[in-house]
Amino acid sequence: MKLLAFGDLHGSERHFLKLREKAEHADLIVCAGDFSIFEHGYKKMIAKLDSLGKDMLVIPGNHESAKELEQACKGTKHLTSIHRKIKLMLPYLFIGFGEGGFAFNDPDFEHFWKKSLGTIENLRKQFPGVKAILLTHGPPYGTKLDDLGGSHAGCKSYTEFIKKEKPDAAISGHLHENAGKEDSLGKTRLFNPGPAGKFIVI
Repeated sequence: MKLLAFGDLHGSERHFLKLREKAEHADLIVCAGDFSIFEHGYKKMIAKLDSLGKDMLVIPGNHESAKELEQACKGTKHLTSIHRKIKLMLPYLFIGFGEGGFAFNDPDFEHFWKKSLGTIENLRKQFPGVKAILLTHGPPYGTKLDDLGGSHAGCKSYTEFIKKEKPDAAISGHLHENAGKEDSLGKTRLFNPGPAGKFIVI
């Protein structure tokens, strides 16, 4: 399954056109949030993303309401919100947690992690070889994805999850300066795909 990821589109027509070209070759698309600017043109962009005609898993960024996104996705053919959810789409197992992007520590994520851990472990055992992917809006702390010229602005809770649970990949956005960058934490590959989209090979 060919996976295309993007984030921080912020309503950009130029980047949407680039995303649309790549989407023709994708089997599944994932969005790391912030496809609008404080929900301006929100419904229009939802419709445009749905028009790509590909299954798309989305989470809200800091520019979207989780509740509104969940509701909007129900009115589409192809978009599914996975905020605070575990979604199995073989060969991938997605762990979705959106919003935020500004906190060094996220107690809500840590609660979600503890609540979901049994489900994640069971699915990884049930489907050997499944590729676990953490999808967040903000990046993990202490990586190239959150490096702002020597200081780090990512989330330590995400980093702790990655180190302990060892997903195959973690996809995030939020920091526009690092769009397109990749890194790794142990065996976990890290991606900030940027607004024009990036094919993720794990």
